[in-house]
Amino acid sequence: MDEHSLHSPFIYGLYKDIISKENTNPIFEGIEKVRGSLRANHKEIKIHDLGAGSLVSKNERRKISAIARYGLTTPRNSRLYSRLIEHVGAATVLELGTSLGVNTMYMASPLCVKKVITVEGCPEIASVATHNFSGFSSSKIELLNQPIDQALDHIFNRVNRLDFILFDAHHTYDATMGYYHRCKSYIHEHSVLIFDDIHWSKEMTQAWDQIRQEVEVTLTIDLFDIGIVFFRKELEKEDYVLRR
Repeated sequence: MDEHSLHSPFIYGLYKDIISKENTNPIFEGIEKVRGSLRANHKEIKIHDLGAGSLVSKNERRKISAIARYGLTTPRNSRLYSRLIEHVGAATVLELGTSLGVNTMYMASPLCVKKVITVEGCPEIASVATHNFSGFSSSKIELLNQPIDQALDHIFNRVNRLDFILFDAHHTYDATMGYYHRCKSYIHEHSVLIFDDIHWSKEMTQAWDQIRQEVEVTLTIDLFDIGIVFFRKELEKEDYVLRR
C-alpha cells in the first residue's frame, strides 16, 4: 500500500509528512560519525545476552564493529524515530535495548524530549553506549544497566507516563508481550510505541499480531522491519501495511 491508497486524513498526513519524508539535522551528522567510528572499532567485548540472541553470531565475544554493522537500526529508521517523537511532542521516552546507543541519541535529539530512559542488560555494551553519550546531550539520557524487568520496577516508581517507547530487546513472544503489558499502565491516548524486528521470527510476528488485536490499540502500521502503534480514540481501529 502507498500514499494514494490511504483514505484516512490522519494516516495520509503521517505517511506523507513523517514516514516517507526525510530530514537532515546537524546533530544527525554527529551521530552518524559515532556510528562510523563504531563500525571501525574492532575491539572485542564480552556479550551477556539475556534475549533471543543474534542470527549472525552466537559467540560470547564479539567485535564492536560487528555489532555496529549487523545489530544497529538503520539510519533511516533512527531518523524516523526522531521525527515521530517530534511530531507527537514526546517528553518522556523509554528504550528497551540500548545496544551501542545510536538510537538513543537520535531519540534524545528533538527539543521536546526532556528524558530518555534506556535499558541495556549487557555491562560491556552499556559501557560503550555510555562513552558514546559523553560527547552528546547526555544530560537527557539515563542508562540503566539492569535486566529489563528489574529496570521497569525502578522506572515505574518515579515515572507517571510514557510518551514514546521503543521495544528493541528480547525478541521472543513472551518477553515482548510481557513488556508491553507492563508498560501499558503508563501509556496514554497520544503515546506512540515502536516494535523492532516484527518479522524477525515466528514468535515476533505472533507478538505483533497479538498487539494489533489489543483492545486499547486503535491504529497500527507495519513497515515490515518495524511496527508502529497508536492509541488515539478518535481513530477507527485499522491496521496498515505500508511500503517506503
